[in-house]
Amino acid sequence: MRSIWIWLFVITACLATPFPSLAQGGTNANSASALRKELGIPGNEILVRQNEQEFLQMLNLDNLIWIQEIKNKNQIPVLVEELSSFSMGQDKVVKLRIRMLMFLLNCISGDRKAVLFDELVKEAADLHQTNLQVNLVLIYAAFSDFSEVSQLIENFWQLREAADILDREPKMMVSNKSRIQYYIGNAYYHLGDYANASKYIHLSLLRYSGNQLIPHLNLMGYLYRLNKVPDSSDLYFKRALTLARAHNDSAYMGIASGNLGENFYLRKKYEAAIPLLETDARIAMMQKDFGLASNAQLLLSEIYVRKGEKEKAGILLGQGRESALRSGQYKRLKLLYSTSLLYYILMGQDEKAITCQDSLQMVSDSLAFREASLLRINPELIFQDKKAREAAYLERIENDARIQKRNQLILALIAAIIMGALGFWILRLRSRLRMNRILMENQHLEGKVAGTDIALRSMADNLMESNHQLNQLKESKSELAGKELRTMAKITDAQWADFRALFEQAHPHFLKQIKARFPNLTPSEIRFVMLVRMQIKDAQMSEMLGVGPEAIRQNRYRIKRKIAVTEGENFDDMILSI
Repeated sequence: MRSIWIWLFVITACLATPFPSLAQGGTNANSASALRKELGIPGNEILVRQNEQEFLQMLNLDNLIWIQEIKNKNQIPVLVEELSSFSMGQDKVVKLRIRMLMFLLNCISGDRKAVLFDELVKEAADLHQTNLQVNLVLIYAAFSDFSEVSQLIENFWQLREAADILDREPKMMVSNKSRIQYYIGNAYYHLGDYANASKYIHLSLLRYSGNQLIPHLNLMGYLYRLNKVPDSSDLYFKRALTLARAHNDSAYMGIASGNLGENFYLRKKYEAAIPLLETDARIAMMQKDFGLASNAQLLLSEIYVRKGEKEKAGILLGQGRESALRSGQYKRLKLLYSTSLLYYILMGQDEKAITCQDSLQMVSDSLAFREASLLRINPELIFQDKKAREAAYLERIENDARIQKRNQLILALIAAIIMGALGFWILRLRSRLRMNRILMENQHLEGKVAGTDIALRSMADNLMESNHQLNQLKESKSELAGKELRTMAKITDAQWADFRALFEQAHPHFLKQIKARFPNLTPSEIRFVMLVRMQIKDAQMSEMLGVGPEAIRQNRYRIKRKIAVTEGENFDDMILSI
């Protein structure tokens, strides 16, 4: 009986305990199923029965690669493993299709497998599946970074080969042909061949419509800007912006607005540029595209610098600096340093401006060197050489790369030495110019003060002479003196005001300090102190103020009591020390 109860307990415990691996497998299967639904990938049975057109429609790049967020993205490895297991035992064409789907999923997850791509392209060529081969190239190009020189060159010859296939087989999907043309044009653009870039992008425009047309229009606008055709550039950016608004494509609303705004900025139409650049900055920040955001913010800052609006310029410069650094894009530093240079010149911060000038030169030289390296590349030659795939040529390419790297290091070292010497010379020259400017300003200021002091003393002499003549007339008993006395005016308040203005120029801080230390002095007493500061003698004061010597002594005694001159301290010396 006891053994029966033991067995019942064991069975119950086993039934109540979940099996981790099975539970996990069920969860993963459900998540992978949700990912299939999200990406429009049918079940394995349907995948086997799909014809080529249905399969390529499922891989339509317009539906897949522009997805901003995939909810079940973390389940891509699970789905890839599931598809890999299913591909075993399938015929070669079906297996190739499933592996293509796996490659696309890896690209979406950020794992762009170059080795797998090469294998799949070779398999498609061996099986004469040219349509699949072209679509593989499209997927590879769509997830490539054309700003990376190695990826750009690698993609170019693949794209050119795909274009040749499309030319030989005109019945292939037209949309694919247009997209290939777009990517070839984009590659030419990054290689600096704007004429060929415009040619291929224009061809791609003929076969697109709706929101698919937006990136093509935007790139055409940019190419026309580079080719110095501003009106055509404006036209394409406006068309891209109109389409983006019609299709509620917020990303390209920001991009097209920013590009159109930059066109207006380049033509100094600042009022038209400001709202467009503000839209670009706002949308870019919402989408955390810090590179685009920094471009718009820094252009806005430069506009406000040129308008003399220091506060707005400073705020936008700070935002642009933060966005540029967060973007991690080296090319953004050129605009950052050029805008900072203008701002610090406006603010009169010469040392910071000099630092920005040096940094701008360094970044500009670095970017110019990279552009020059790209311009030396012959895309067609690369295509032909890559297509040959000769081992000897590959070895020569590796040797050339090593030599080029060595030469780049030597050039960089020479450039650094030259830039260092030039920077040191510029700093010394600027320092000398700054010192000369300060000396000249000091000399000018000293001359101005001396001239003011001479004018002040001349005016004091005139006032004394006027009062002297007035006193002489008062002492005269003649009738003629009486008439002349009536016609002469005493020294007016306006004359004293002019005298005070000249005094303040010659002694700029004296009156402020007198008022601060002795606030109880009357205006007439301050006037007396001013004459003491000018070292005018009592007899001259008497003449100037039109009073007797006794009045001067009383005035001096009264002021000494007010300012509490101590015994043994000289009143005149104390006033002169202020």
